[in-house]
Amino acid sequence: QNICIIISSILLYLIGLRFHQNPKITIEFGVLFGGCLVSSMIGQIMGMGATLALEKDWVVVLCQDNKSMLTSINARMRRIDLFCKLCAPALFGIVTQYLGNTPQQKNQIWCSLDYGMEYCWFIFRILYNSSRISIKSYFGNICIKR
Repeated sequence: QNICIIISSILLYLIGLRFHQNPKITIEFGVLFGGCLVSSMIGQIMGMGATLALEKDWVVVLCQDNKSMLTSINARMRRIDLFCKLCAPALFGIVTQYLGNTPQQKNQIWCSLDYGMEYCWFIFRILYNSSRISIKSYFGNICIKR
């Protein structure tokens, strides 16, 4: 998902460099704009897949046979997801008002902050603090344990 965002940002940057406001539709513009759309769609699909994997795999493993806990956690995760979908546009507008000089710089800074918080902090904490999903890493024989 983040790779698709990076590709989309690069393509938007190239569109901003090569074309002025309201450009004529040329093959080059169509390829860059189409690539931006395709990479965004693929990133959105990957994001939905990640959400589905989290809700259907991780939560089930963490709750094991406790159905009431599974129901409660799924409901909480759904509320968090809907809250984020509601607040993210406003927060994005407020934060990016003070970041960078160009839209591309603002997007890159926002995505870097998101990547750091989402992957390097939250997911690692879940892996580290849960003995049920502490398994060997695919990148070697590193075992994350409590």
